[in-house]
Amino acid sequence: MEELPPIRKNLTAAAFKHLDVNRSGFLDLDELKGKFEPARHPDVLKGLKTVDEAKFEFFNLFTSLHSANKGFKNEKSVSYEDFIEYHSIVNTQIERDAEFRSFITGVWNMDVKENLIPESGKPAIHFCGQ
Repeated sequence: MEELPPIRKNLTAAAFKHLDVNRSGFLDLDELKGKFEPARHPDVLKGLKTVDEAKFEFFNLFTSLHSANKGFKNEKSVSYEDFIEYHSIVNTQIERDAEFRSFITGVWNMDVKENLIPESGKPAIHFCGQ
């Protein structure tokens, strides 16, 4: 498999760090699936895929890759290496770095910061830069 170019590897590493909120070095497979935002996938935004198609494609590829890497055991932890490997496959399908950045930033909501609204305890979502 082709290694990620440095700029894309750095973006992927930043996404992993963004998702690894407890800094354990591992992500939970089910949580990861829940954090994937297919509505922000560049192909969905361009009208080339539906939200369901993008979600199915991610679930199918990531789950298959993860299962194969874990010897088809019911292992739920996703390592940094697993995450990089998935994005190395996606990398081959995205020609320009700007498109790869849009993919990573969008599907993993890296431009969204969540905090709590004072006194309500409810999440407030802000897009970074706003």
